[in-house]
Amino acid sequence: MKGKFLRVALAAALSLPLGAQAAENVDIKEITDALRSIDCYRATVSYTVTLPQAEDDVRYSIGLESMAAEPADTLSPVNYVIDWTFKSPAGQTVSGFSAYYDGNHFRYRGDRLQEYHAGWDLTPFASKRQGSHTFHGVQRSVQFANLLPGFIALDLNEMAADTATYTITRISAPQGRLKLRAVMTLQGVECMSSVYTFATPSMLPLEISVETNVGSISEQSMEARYVYDEHPSPCQPITEASLATRWPEPFEKFRESNFSVESLKGSAMPGFTLPTADGRRVTHVRGEEFGAPAMIVLLDPSKGFAAETVKAVRQGADKLPYEPEVLWAVTTTNPLTAVELTGQARSGETIGINARGLMRDCGAASLPVVILCDSSGTVRDVILGFNNDMASVVMQKMSLLQ
Repeated sequence: MKGKFLRVALAAALSLPLGAQAAENVDIKEITDALRSIDCYRATVSYTVTLPQAEDDVRYSIGLESMAAEPADTLSPVNYVIDWTFKSPAGQTVSGFSAYYDGNHFRYRGDRLQEYHAGWDLTPFASKRQGSHTFHGVQRSVQFANLLPGFIALDLNEMAADTATYTITRISAPQGRLKLRAVMTLQGVECMSSVYTFATPSMLPLEISVETNVGSISEQSMEARYVYDEHPSPCQPITEASLATRWPEPFEKFRESNFSVESLKGSAMPGFTLPTADGRRVTHVRGEEFGAPAMIVLLDPSKGFAAETVKAVRQGADKLPYEPEVLWAVTTTNPLTAVELTGQARSGETIGINARGLMRDCGAASLPVVILCDSSGTVRDVILGFNNDMASVVMQKMSLLQ
């Protein structure tokens, strides 16, 4: 079967029932060509992730926009914007976006706007093969990109060509719909099953469902349902200027090229999850409140003034009329090293380790850094480096946050 495309009937296009044989000369390539020909594409997608061990499903609302890329663009068949939101278990609304146009890719999530430009470096855009799996470049691997018709076309073509790993079959569906099931099998074990439902003859995606690791502890189900406006607005070219107009705060405050820890002032403290020195985990969701004004103290035991910073922060905290929350966010992965630096945690304190990711997410170029937050979880001030007046500065700045 290798080299052959699956023959699928586009029954509605010929006004025939799906079981008719007259349309058996239509193949995957015709379907994917139809998907790639969809221009000025807009849709809203309800996307649900189900984990057997989780109490509640995760539900995203996604806005999709795409238009055909220039023929000379070998990195992506489409320029696109993906805008998504969901509610965290704590009830907070979390949002983000990604975009690609003309060799430029932006992705924003968790108070960090990353950007990639083919003119600077092509490496992040390249696909890499490892064993039987292909790891796609940033423009195609970003969250929810596989919901766009242009990338669905690429996925189906690749699955149809890889008959050693994938099997694609047609499922009976009502007139006006075409349904395909693609099964991924590795070493005789079915590890993923995807069902695609399209409207015919337009080939607009209607539903996608995916099940992975069926029957295992890591089993996961995903379902996407598309909704289309009856009278969609015209598509406008995607540019850096149009993205910055649409999302001014991320481009102004959180752009990777000019992002620094001082940019956090006035914004919600970035979310994080850190292991603690006593074997637990400490988690903060962006937008979540603290129990009291809080200090997140970023420390590197291998750098100077780490111990002095711990001493000064505690001296400042002792002079406050209330007990603040203090997180010692230490970059080491060794809990003993962290405890040697901070000593045993006092009341209101937590010792977190492996904090290099948090350091990066906060834009802290060097340590120590003390991030001062009010009880609502908003960053009110930042203390950079150590100085002999740090205890007094901590007391003065934190006293204003009660």
